[in-house]
Amino acid sequence: MVKKRYREAANAYGKAVDIEADECEPRFFRGLVRLLLGDPEGAEADFRKCMDQGEKSPAVLGGLGYALFDQSRFDDAGKAFDDALKLDDKSADNHLGRAFVLLRQEKPVEAVAAFRRASELEPAMAKGVESAEKKGFVYSEVEKKAWEDLVAAVRAQEGGK
Repeated sequence: MVKKRYREAANAYGKAVDIEADECEPRFFRGLVRLLLGDPEGAEADFRKCMDQGEKSPAVLGGLGYALFDQSRFDDAGKAFDDALKLDDKSADNHLGRAFVLLRQEKPVEAVAAFRRASELEPAMAKGVESAEKKGFVYSEVEKKAWEDLVAAVRAQEGGK
């Protein structure tokens, strides 16, 4: 049922993109929905088009980072998250994405530090994946797996608590 709603939303945003081709907003939201539908390549295309149109906001760069992460393009994803955080260091979502990337790059200490920063900014993240998912901080199955691995890294650093 939820996937059906996401498909409907993607179609609606697609129509909006057709009508307002020069506007980033409908393309950005279609990109987010594409992530939820498991289409990171389509999401990447939408976020890149927004950037081509001059929209290089933390939200667009973060969306691009998640699209790249979901394609296992960790170096590119890390750059997108770093660029987003240069523009707004208070984005919990982008700190989380950076934590996922650092973990996949086998840098667990730095990953946990990035996760802790995200948790300071958005307490729901510290409560785990279920709480973060309800708040909209989990876009894909790839990210759910990253959450599990990140929680394991945090516990390992805390001595297995």
